[in-house]
Parts: sequence; structure tokens; C-alpha cells
Amino acid sequence: YSTLGLNPIETTSGSKIIRVANYLHGLYDTSSRPEILGVEGDKLGAILTIASPTLGGGTPADGSYLNEAITGVAPTGGSGATIDIVITNSGADVAATISNPGQGYTAADTLTITDFNGNVDLTITVATVGETLGGIPVDAIGGATRIEYTGGVANIGIDTFRCDVSLTNYIGANKLKTGYTANASTTGGGSSVTCNRDYYFDALHTLIPAITQKNTQILTSVQTTSMKTPEGVLNTGDVSWIGDLVYTRRSTNQFVTLNDNSFFARPSVVASPINETRSMNSSKSFQLTMQMLSFNTNLSPIIDVETIGCLGIANRINNIDSSSDVPTGTTYVASTEPDGDNNAMVYVTRKVSLKTPATSLKVLSDNFRPANTELKVLYKILRNDDSTPFDDVGFEYFNTTGGPDTAIETDSK
Repeated sequence: YSTLGLNPIETTSGSKIIRVANYLHGLYDTSSRPEILGVEGDKLGAILTIASPTLGGGTPADGSYLNEAITGVAPTGGSGATIDIVITNSGADVAATISNPGQGYTAADTLTITDFNGNVDLTITVATVGETLGGIPVDAIGGATRIEYTGGVANIGIDTFRCDVSLTNYIGANKLKTGYTANASTTGGGSSVTCNRDYYFDALHTLIPAITQKNTQILTSVQTTSMKTPEGVLNTGDVSWIGDLVYTRRSTNQFVTLNDNSFFARPSVVASPINETRSMNSSKSFQLTMQMLSFNTNLSPIIDVETIGCLGIANRINNIDSSSDVPTGTTYVASTEPDGDNNAMVYVTRKVSLKTPATSLKVLSDNFRPANTELKVLYKILRNDDSTPFDDVGFEYFNTTGGPDTAIETDSK
């Protein structure tokens, strides 16, 4: 599990779906399951359950009385809570649910709602209180106990995802009202939130101390597990990707260079334990095999099994061309804007001041571009008669698309 950045949880008023900021999380398929722990609330002492209400002062008419404000609290105080009241059977039966849990209450507080139907009063005792974030109980998100999101993730970005908070255990008689959702849009959670990651990688560097003598050899190969790109692409049409399935370990071994960078044509993950268990029938998502060979009966290659490790290397590259490429709730910023491009990999040169004014612009660049990737080149200029601050000038694509003047073949490794 990784500790997330400060305040990584975002709630949206009117919804129980949260947005989680988890750097390069690798949970790039909707079946991926996050597990969250350590969320702190923005409100303490929120009412989560109440005792059965008691009527006083008269018999109210049958009906629903929604969002009734608390008019009295004893002995400790509190604020913001509202109650939904349903009266049936000619006033003989009364039911109450919490429509807003408020804050600052304690268990055993006595709540009073006066004159909600003529001269009728209602008295309620607070049973339990807790923390909420945006009105959602933090223990439903993942507070003191780690919560597994069995419904998976949605609206996936390279560093974010959304998941649906289950409030089943918090809704019902004397609990939160049916259909309860967040009552505020906020960002919070504190500094101690942890969440699992699937370790996403495009290249691998083994860290295995080894000695090979003359006439000895070590052959190293790996079996890796398939994963989509951050944009949800699994098969780009490259023949090497055919047969890949998410959370399925590839059946063929790929040889790698021991203790050096080895590059792969397709992304992989080392899945977190929960995703290995739920999506891979508890099989391991990564396997490294070392074959030790010797052509001398008196010599053997040596490996140090006490310090074996691997370093996975991920390319922080995505492909955001339109508003449909960004997750729900993320503002799309076009690459032509002066600042705020949604693409994770953007290289911008320093400003170049010309001694002599120019009338045209040509860029010569030596790049490595593998198959199924693209490079787009943009520019911005400040004309002599333009007083706009240079930082406020937008970019323009070369050749309207950012492509070269003539088509160039892709590179191979």
C-alpha cells in the first residue's frame, strides 16, 4: 500500500462517488479494486445513528416532514443536523432518519425539534457519532478499517480514479435517510490515506547480484501480466499485443538482460494482492526465471538470493486530444492553451529572443518514436506589434496537427 498525497479524496455534493488521487496507480481497468484506509473527516461529531424518537405536545397529522432542523441540543451542543420524520397510523407511529448529520454532537445528546407540526415536539437521543467528509461517513470511505471497493473503478486517469462508496450499513431506520449522498463538494482526507497500487511498468531493471565465471552463463526471463494504458487501451493493433487480457499473466517468457534496462512493447503490472486474489485466482502476476548454465564441471555461476529485486520503470505518457479523453470532473485544457495541458508528458523549450526579426519558423528534431506512438510539435511566437505578455500567448500546431512536413516511419528497438 502507498501513502497518498495530502487530501487525496474528493466528494461531490449530491453523489456518493468519490474521486481518488493516486499517483500512477496502475488501476487502469474498471475491474481493478482499490482498498482505502486512513481517511480523516472534515467534520467531527456527526450523527450517524439515533434512538427511536418520542413525540410530545400533541398528535401530529400523518405525513412526511423533511429536513426538520434541530432546535435544541443537550448537554454538549452541535449544529447543522436535520431529521426526516414520517408519521403514520393517525400519529401512532413515528419514524425518523438523518438527512444531514451535522457536526459537534456526542453520543447520548438529546435533540429536540419543536413545533414541527403545530404544537408537536419531537425528542431524539443520539446513539452514535463519527467523522464525515463532505457528509459521507469516513468509515464508509476507508477510515479506521480498510475498505475494499468491490465495484471497481471508473473515470480512470493516469493519476486518478473514481469509485462508488457503499452506504448500505449506514442507511435505514434511525440511520441516514434512503438515497443519502454527500451534502458538500470538498477535497480532504488528511495526510495518512493509504491505497493499493498495481505497479505499472514499461521497462524493467533487475537488481540481482550475480557472478558468472568463464564458461558459465545465466539466462533471465520474465512472465508479466497485461494491463491497459491509462486511456483504457489494451490492443492497439500491434501483433505483439494480440491475445493480451487484463489481469492475465502472459504464457510466453521474455528474455531480459540481467541488471540492465529491458524494454517491452506493451505495458504490464505487478498487481496488488487484492487484485491478484480477486482477478487472477490468487496466482502471481510476475514471475522471473533464472537458468544457471555451466560448461565446466568445476564452476558454477552465483546469485545472491538474499537481495533479489526488480525496478519497474513506467513512462508517464498519456494521450489527451479532446474533452472525451479526460475523466469526469477533470477540466479539459487544450494543448494550444498557454498553460495547463492535460497530457502528462510535455516538453517546452526556453523562450528564444531573436536578434534579427524572422518571417518563418522551421524545427529540426531527432527523436525516437516507437510504433503506436506519436509526437506533436507546437510553437508560439510574439509578433513585433503584439503587446501580449509572452506567458499568455497560446500555442499553435505545426501543419495544423503537429505532425512533420512529410510522413516519417516509426522506429524499432
